[in-house]
Amino acid sequence: MRDARSLKEMHERSRTDRVAPTGGALEQVFEQIRKEIERWRKVVAQAGIRIE
Repeated sequence: MRDARSLKEMHERSRTDRVAPTGGALEQVFEQIRKEIERWRKVVAQAGIRIE
């Protein structure tokens, strides 16, 4: 029962955060993460954002 509640909470949160869950193999998930990191790395560099 706890897992079902957790799944429902996760679904509601993903809707609130406007995140679309995707399925697929673990390798596909890692590839998507790598693409997102590269994408945001470029954005940060172009914007000149620095960690203080």
